[in-house]
Amino acid sequence: MPNALSTKKKILQDKYNALEADYISVNQQIIQTRDKADRNQLQRQADDLFEQMERVESQLNQCQSSNTTYNDYYKNWEKHLPKINYSQASQLFNRIFDHFGEKGGAVFFLLQNCHPMGGKWCMEKIKASLKDKGVWSPRAVGFAAWEQPNPTDFIQRLGTSFNLEDNTSSVEVATQRLIDKIYNSLQIDSTVFLEIRLFSLDSQSDFLTWLIPQFWIPLISRLRLIRQDLPLVKFVTVMVVETEIPQTCRTPALFCQGGKLSPKKIIELKLGNWTEKEIRTWLYRYSGLATPNVGRTPREIEQMSRVVYQMSQGRPIDVYSILMNELTRVFG
Repeated sequence: MPNALSTKKKILQDKYNALEADYISVNQQIIQTRDKADRNQLQRQADDLFEQMERVESQLNQCQSSNTTYNDYYKNWEKHLPKINYSQASQLFNRIFDHFGEKGGAVFFLLQNCHPMGGKWCMEKIKASLKDKGVWSPRAVGFAAWEQPNPTDFIQRLGTSFNLEDNTSSVEVATQRLIDKIYNSLQIDSTVFLEIRLFSLDSQSDFLTWLIPQFWIPLISRLRLIRQDLPLVKFVTVMVVETEIPQTCRTPALFCQGGKLSPKKIIELKLGNWTEKEIRTWLYRYSGLATPNVGRTPREIEQMSRVVYQMSQGRPIDVYSILMNELTRVFG
């Protein structure tokens, strides 16, 4: 709920409560008063208070109605934010995924610089597309801002989602047992979707140099052994990093280079700025500004998209903040 609407509602509720208290007090005086003229005067006072209560109650109901409408619009804005852009990332994702045939396949994606570039909305778009592509099993592993990503915590946290409770083994043994658990969970047309969430990677971090050769490659290497009994099995990992990872971590041994794709290496899904045209199209389609009860003209919507773009320079996190503020002014 917008702050202005919340404040107005509280003021009206306080006013209603005060009127109600006065109304009850006057009615008690009417009961206790014997003089007819005094009683008539008190009755007129009570009637006036009651009319005021009705007016305030009507205003409160209007506030509630406005709040419901705003909340509905807000949910719709949040739901459709992924549709502003992410076409390049989603097209690459779908092209690779749809290329998997009966033999199945595996792919490891990277989304970096996600906080300013709106990576969370790209992830929503990816997940939405996967839900329509067979049986999928989403799993997530995350590290807090103060934590350094490391193999031990990674295996323990991912293992928990597969009911692996062995905390005494070495990382190597625990990794092997986890891979066994994952394969035991598979069925025909399964998509194991692993989301790895990091705030950052230090330039000296060896997490990726462990993750790819010691976990990812051993995990996907078994695919060829199960294809006959379990066709259409896919492994999809997306590593979501809130900041930009250091160039020192992007070695040819770990990352695909020059457009050559390999399931054993990381492929970046690039996140770009949003254009003024994309913002304008989104406002036309999803903002609700052009609906009859709001009635903003195409020229006004075009002006809003221009201002939003100029203020944000198309950076998704800034576009989002400015959009929500401007739309709240209209609907709140």
